[in-house]
Amino acid sequence: MFYPIIEEFVFRKILAKKMVGHGNTFYVLTSSFCFALVHIVSQGAASLIMIFLLGVLLSVVYLKTGKIIFPIMLHSFSNLIIFLVPKTLSNFSELYLVIYAGIIFVTGMVYLFRLVRKIKKYEGLKVSLKEAMKDILTNKGMLIFFVLTIFTSVLQQILCL
Repeated sequence: MFYPIIEEFVFRKILAKKMVGHGNTFYVLTSSFCFALVHIVSQGAASLIMIFLLGVLLSVVYLKTGKIIFPIMLHSFSNLIIFLVPKTLSNFSELYLVIYAGIIFVTGMVYLFRLVRKIKKYEGLKVSLKEAMKDILTNKGMLIFFVLTIFTSVLQQILCL
């Protein structure tokens, strides 16, 4: 219940203030990557791409609206779906689930492609990608974030053995 609120303030509001100066695409990709990394701990590496794409959607919604409430609501709705859908679909056949997943995947890819085209249409990077990556990788906060994420992931794997 509280995680979507906290995560959206961190990955949308706070990171946007720090990164939008490097360009919207840079902000969207970086915040989505960090969002996905944090979720490796609870969701596992297999969910990395799906969570990254959710992060892209939430970041774009925040950029377009300028209001944090919309990503919070979408994030909360996503968590609700993730919780309820497996319980609901457990009674269906495997073929139905594959078809269902395929439809959702294709729909998601179409919308992602459209979002990326819109972002590129209105985007103008203010710094080179090389400079922006240097800023991220040498930032103390990001280094601490990466170390803590890796430590937590390793600790979870050790405790699960």
